[in-house]
Amino acid sequence: MTRTRLLILVCVCALTPTMARADDGGWIEWLEKMSGPGPFWGAGGYVRFYCIDKDNRGAAFCWRNPAKYPNARPRDERHIFEFGAGYFKTFDGKARFLDTPDDTRTIHVLRIEPRYYYRVHQAFDVGVGVGLRRYSGEETGDFAPFTRWSVTPASLVFVPGALGTGDTDSPWRRLVKLHLEESWIGGISAARDFKGVSKYETDGELLSSVSIEFDVLVFLKGYKGLVR
Repeated sequence: MTRTRLLILVCVCALTPTMARADDGGWIEWLEKMSGPGPFWGAGGYVRFYCIDKDNRGAAFCWRNPAKYPNARPRDERHIFEFGAGYFKTFDGKARFLDTPDDTRTIHVLRIEPRYYYRVHQAFDVGVGVGLRRYSGEETGDFAPFTRWSVTPASLVFVPGALGTGDTDSPWRRLVKLHLEESWIGGISAARDFKGVSKYETDGELLSSVSIEFDVLVFLKGYKGLVR
């Protein structure tokens, strides 16, 4: 158990951004922040569409009947496949880019991403994923919507209530999750993509994000064992 806690602490420290500044606006505003446009805030969700347990038995939407699956418990899941979507927007009054402080028009982002997770511990999942992000403006005459691919080489989901306890089947213990990840976002040019006068341009960048999630589906009978 000591080794598991140490591993989680190391992973959390590794994913903590080293460039966060006081003017980033605090915890919520830092989420989904890019070095150019942003920061963004919003909401999203994930649906687990397939899971495989330690006995290599699959279940669509991870829905296991305990009478049919004797290992229908959180600790017995191994491979988890998800599909996620989210909607984000920039904060009101925030400049799109640092060198154009008067341009505070809103940027909207629609995020779509499938994920794969492997359960290494009853309270800890490690995953990877790909996705796309669609950027759009707030008014007619703004920039034309465009998309960029993203790759997530490291996604960690931690269930603190399931750590150090044998009562991991309790839905209350699995309700709250901490999600940390690093994603690579395709290159963006302010002049080309946003039709602006900013000099901002990047060939791509890594984006760190942290979120607290609530998995209300754990209270449904038969919906067993997954982190989110």
